[in-house]
Amino acid sequence: MMQQQQTQHGATMTGMASQQSQQTQQDPQQQQQQQPPSQQSQGQQTQQQQTQQQTQQQQQQQQQQQQQQQQQQQQQQQQQQQQQQQQQQQQQQEVKLDSISRVKNHYGQMKDALMEALSAAATNVGNNNQVDQGNRNAGEIQHAKFEENIEKFYTLCDQMELNLRTAIDSQLQAKASQLNTPNSINTPPVEVQKYVQYLGTVRNQVVFAKDIHTALVDAARMTTSAMTTMENAN
Repeated sequence: MMQQQQTQHGATMTGMASQQSQQTQQDPQQQQQQQPPSQQSQGQQTQQQQTQQQTQQQQQQQQQQQQQQQQQQQQQQQQQQQQQQQQQQQQQQEVKLDSISRVKNHYGQMKDALMEALSAAATNVGNNNQVDQGNRNAGEIQHAKFEENIEKFYTLCDQMELNLRTAIDSQLQAKASQLNTPNSINTPPVEVQKYVQYLGTVRNQVVFAKDIHTALVDAARMTTSAMTTMENAN
């Protein structure tokens, strides 16, 4: 009887423990289900805020990438502009060296010099006319520099003539070269000796010079010894 009561008591205790464990497992689920709607809305808001922050960070990263790309494009444009400016400057320098461009530049200067010479001549003629008529004294008149202006005009004309002759000669030479050498001539590249090779050649030359010096000294000694032996024999 005592054993049966103990077994019944143990069974009741195990049943109570299993019921408590089931209640404990069901309690958090019920608590989650029984959470008020305010907590659920707060959780959703926090998730939305996190997603918004992530999207903002992504947008900021995209903006930074776009700014970097724009900066790179601006740098490339600046480099291209600098290269274009350098090319234009080189072209302008080449154009200045051209004889035809020099003639064009001298043409405007020649016109100015001619106008200055003519104006000086006109003023001088007018002043001389007033002196001849007795309106003014000869000492009061300051003659314009007609001779300097006319010399400047003639020098510019001579320079234009020389430049035109050089242009004609260069054109004739180009035609002759096209007729006589229709095929392009390929000039081989010049081989430049390196500094190390140059040092090696210099050392070899120094050694060769020393060998020649020793050979000459030996030959001189041999000749002197031979001469002394001949003299002693006589």
